Amino acid sequence: RTAAQERIRLRALHRSRALSAGAGEAAQRICDQLAAALEAPLAMLNLIGASHQTTKSVGRHRCDLAIEPGLQTVRAETVCTLAIEQDEVFEVEDLSVDPRTASLPAVAATESPLRYYAGRTLHARGGAPIGVLCVLDFVRRPALTAQQRAVLNLAADALEQVLESQRARAELGGLRQHLAQLQEAFDRQAGAAMHDVRAPMNAALGYIELSRQLTQAESLGSKELERLSYYLETAHEAGAHVLEVAETALDAIRRLEVDEDLDQTDSEEQVDLRDEVERAVRILGQGGGRERVHLTLAMEPMVICAPRTSVRQMLMNLVSNALRHGAEGPAVDLRLEKTDPSGISLKVAGKASGEQWRKVDAGYNRRLAAPGTGLEIIQAAVDEIGAIAAFRYADGLLTFHAVFGGEPNQASGGGLDEKAGREAATRSAA
Repeated sequence: RTAAQERIRLRALHRSRALSAGAGEAAQRICDQLAAALEAPLAMLNLIGASHQTTKSVGRHRCDLAIEPGLQTVRAETVCTLAIEQDEVFEVEDLSVDPRTASLPAVAATESPLRYYAGRTLHARGGAPIGVLCVLDFVRRPALTAQQRAVLNLAADALEQVLESQRARAELGGLRQHLAQLQEAFDRQAGAAMHDVRAPMNAALGYIELSRQLTQAESLGSKELERLSYYLETAHEAGAHVLEVAETALDAIRRLEVDEDLDQTDSEEQVDLRDEVERAVRILGQGGGRERVHLTLAMEPMVICAPRTSVRQMLMNLVSNALRHGAEGPAVDLRLEKTDPSGISLKVAGKASGEQWRKVDAGYNRRLAAPGTGLEIIQAAVDEIGAIAAFRYADGLLTFHAVFGGEPNQASGGGLDEKAGREAATRSAA
């Protein structure tokens, strides 16, 4: 067999799933019945890998030799490696005198040496040989009769059908599991997209309504025109964010369709957190919300290397949640500051109910599990960014704190033990 043919054979063995699956009761019955029919001590189903032979089933007839399924033997030291090269039954009446087999360990053994062998190649779907069904004896035997050969061939044909049936069932089970995973991934992507679109869409509509009301005035002064320009620009920015979310969701659906890895993150780039925080507050702060956000921002740029879409997803959900749940309460406090020596600290605090905190507490350590849950979306985005974050609830105030970059003694993802990082972020969220 050429190297190319051997590669094809090994691929067929892998696709058959026979090595990883159990042989099953049907294969065991065939081996038991074959050993009894031919009055041979042993009948074995052996699969031939690249370097080893794996025994999957052992049938016995008046034999108590300790050979169990799962036994692996070096391929070059087996008779089956010769048999698998043949299309017909391969038979050796006395293994000890045949130069091809006389030196094999099982033949030259001092205890229970093999003397007789007859085997028929087993083929996978498509015809590639993957194993051998053989009968063995410890004494020399005459050649099989035509009837005995027919029994061996019939047993081998039946075993091929069993192996194919097992492969088909395993493949169907894998396909069902894969479809369920695809459905779950689709629901997760769709739920997250619907959640992420809601706040900026409402913001865009709000700014458009403010613009409409402003244009109904009989005349517009310079201040009104400045406000109108701000409203329209921010509405456009909110609409662009909605489009970005939609394109991200559509890209995820496209990856689902072509079976690409959905867990792969977007490409990282230099992102200025200061600009992105101001953008999120500007988009979501329509209708008086902007005045309710107390911003504390460092003067210098706050640059991290992260997927921009994940950063925006985190910030839009943080600001949206804080504004929504604090609608009747105190202002939202948002701080973005440098930490020693090179980290960046983001802290958002706002009013929240005990029920809202219980949702955070229950879902904090798992990824997005319930589509449309904003705080779980935030945590998934934080994970993709590579930050360490924590939520804390006390006296009706829900505080989120995340640290990006910095040395290991900071609450960051760079080389820091995650548990210690979360504890540090939790302490600073107090």
